[in-house]
Amino acid sequence: MKPTTISVCLLVLASAAGTPAQAVTDEDIYASLRISLTPPGARAAGMGGAAIAWVDDAAASRINPARLASLTAPQALFEGRHRDYDSFSGGTHQIRFDPMINPYAGTTFSSRSSPEGGAVPALLSFAYPLPFAASVVLGVSRSEVLDLTSAASSVTRTVPLSAPQTPSGGDEVLRVSRGTLDMKVELYDLSAGWRLAPTLSVGGSLVVGRLDLSSATTGLLADPLQLTGPGMSDPRFDSGSTEPLVRTVSDGSDTDLAYSFGVSWKALQSLTLATAYRRGARFEVPGSSLDLVTRVKESFSNVVKLPDAAVVGVAWTRGDLTLALDVERVENSDLLEGMREGENVLTRSDFVRRVSYDLQDATEARLGLEHRRSYPTWTLALRGGAYTEHDSRIDLRRISGDVGALQGQSQAMSQGDFFPEGQTQLHVTMGAGARFHNLSVDFGIDLSDPLTQVAAAATYSFR
Repeated sequence: MKPTTISVCLLVLASAAGTPAQAVTDEDIYASLRISLTPPGARAAGMGGAAIAWVDDAAASRINPARLASLTAPQALFEGRHRDYDSFSGGTHQIRFDPMINPYAGTTFSSRSSPEGGAVPALLSFAYPLPFAASVVLGVSRSEVLDLTSAASSVTRTVPLSAPQTPSGGDEVLRVSRGTLDMKVELYDLSAGWRLAPTLSVGGSLVVGRLDLSSATTGLLADPLQLTGPGMSDPRFDSGSTEPLVRTVSDGSDTDLAYSFGVSWKALQSLTLATAYRRGARFEVPGSSLDLVTRVKESFSNVVKLPDAAVVGVAWTRGDLTLALDVERVENSDLLEGMREGENVLTRSDFVRRVSYDLQDATEARLGLEHRRSYPTWTLALRGGAYTEHDSRIDLRRISGDVGALQGQSQAMSQGDFFPEGQTQLHVTMGAGARFHNLSVDFGIDLSDPLTQVAAAATYSFR
């Protein structure tokens, strides 16, 4: 069976075995959540992440454990990355209802999300060929796939047709959502690569994933005309200033076991084919929602599921030139299994009857090129690459349900990019590296939106 067929079959079987579960809420803070599966390693970073068939260092423990078998000496690798996330905002001008009845009646919507990046130790890996079984190489690695701190807020202002005809102050229903998110995901791999034949290797990893999650969101309401359910029953909301209506909190840590395995086949002296499948870890963190009017507290599980992925790749080497191509299928929709819709103070509004979200699975392509030039005591490598990446943020699929004199909020939120739809971006990368005896130093850079990254790594071989 060809590697491509193996990979596709594995993905289908793993998807069929999955079971629905609760997932993240639809609060504004999760609009900035995107989980990128960019392969680690600064050499791969410079080549657009196309590494599944050629990776020949300790990073293989995370990228493709079958490629560990290509190592002939113990090796240690350390990589650091600096990530910058783009802030984004959206909104609408006033959507008027009926200027003939009330020229001031209508709805406006605005939102903003401000994720923060920074420098992180992205990968620490060690590989060791067994002295009593030269065809087996063990590897251990620790990688950080997500380190996100974000603040977000959204505001809707609705002036109903029945409100007094004044241009400002005291005639609008105001809903405000404010929240913060701090999330970190680490993966620990225990891997083995086994060279079955001079041209064929297999490998697998047992993956321990850890999630640390802390989030808090407050929804506020002002209803001076007492047109909503909470506004009619609680005098705190009958003024123009907002008061807390609901609070949602998730705080905790969780670990989960996952796995990956791969195959590498040297079809020709200059051509290598490879495939790998990675099962994403699934985490549950306790959450609670407190209605400050009824004092009813509801507990739930906030679930974060890393996407499953299957990848096939080819690497062609001729002299000092290496050309690599990977094609990867990423199950982004795993994050939406059982999403807790209607938790946001905006979507639990009396003005909204139905809301649903979407997150598309994606097929990504990665292309990379490396040219090496040798000198008497060292080697220089120049790299370039490109890859496609679907913006894997949750997006709003449908929102509807405004009735009568309260029309407009759903339309404004839809037009104002509440949970904006993601697009596929083309990323261009570049990098360089140098090898001095047993030490290699590499860096790679990706300056494309909405996430820019700079990676630097040092690799030491104990020869």
